[in-house]
Amino acid sequence: MNNRISSVLTRFGVDADEIHAERTLDDLGFDSLARLELVELLQEEFNIQISDEEASKATTVGDIAGFLTSKAALH
Repeated sequence: MNNRISSVLTRFGVDADEIHAERTLDDLGFDSLARLELVELLQEEFNIQISDEEASKATTVGDIAGFLTSKAALH
């Protein structure tokens, strides 16, 4: 799953070497518009729905991984 997350993040120009669990989306250069685009791509990549509330809670790469893991377990 982490490789798939990295793949999505690199589409935004994030260097793969910079992608670590503790890195925040702010650290990686994501503004509010880029975050919306990220959520859309994650929904497509993982075939899930992400609410605005859920998306706002994911502030680090680790948060995203944990969130996606829990969503995948529900399907």
